[in-house]
Amino acid sequence: MNGENDELLRRLGPILASRPAPVYLVGGAVRDALLGRAAYDLDFVVAHDAIRLAFAVADELRVAAYTLDRERDIGRVVLGQEIVLDFARFRGPDLEADLRARDFTINALAVNAAEVSILAPDASYRSGGHRRSLWWTGRPAGRSTAPDTPRRH
Repeated sequence: MNGENDELLRRLGPILASRPAPVYLVGGAVRDALLGRAAYDLDFVVAHDAIRLAFAVADELRVAAYTLDRERDIGRVVLGQEIVLDFARFRGPDLEADLRARDFTINALAVNAAEVSILAPDASYRSGGHRRSLWWTGRPAGRSTAPDTPRRH
C-alpha cells in the first residue's frame, strides 16, 4: 500500500487477525493505495460487532474511540489529528453486498486487513513480487451488468 498506511496496517494486523471473521479495509483508502497515495480516512467493514472492534483497536493502540452510529454499528478510532479509522457492519448480508452499495464503483474495493491482500477490480495486482487476489464488483466497460459473484484470477 503506502508507507504510512503499511505501517499502520502492520500494527493492526495482529489485532484484526484475532477476530473470528475477516475485517476488510474498503473504499477510498484501497483506491488511494492502488494509486500510491496516502489515505487518512480508513474505512473497515465486518460482519458484526464493528463498534466493539473499534474500541478493541483503540485500546490496543492506546487512542480514543467512540460510537458514530449505534443502530448501524459504526465506531470510530482517532489517531492523532490526521488519521481516522471507521469500523462498520456490512451494508447488507456480506462483503459483496457492502461493496455493491458503495457510492462510486471506483470505491467498491476491499482489502483483507489482517492479511493485507488486495481485493480489487477485475485484474491482477503485483506488489513486491507477490501476487494478490483481486475482486471486482462494479461494471466493466462494455458490459451492462455486473457478474453475480466476484471474479477471481
